[in-house]
Amino acid sequence: LSEKLKEQTKDVGDMKFRNVSLSWFGMAE
Repeated sequence: LSEKLKEQTKDVGDMKFRNVSLSWFGMAE
């Protein structure tokens, strides 16, 4: 994998993780 593709994949993974975290915390409240 190229470094650029790795960075893009990591960014997408971080966004998904944040979205899941926000949804989880939203339900927990």
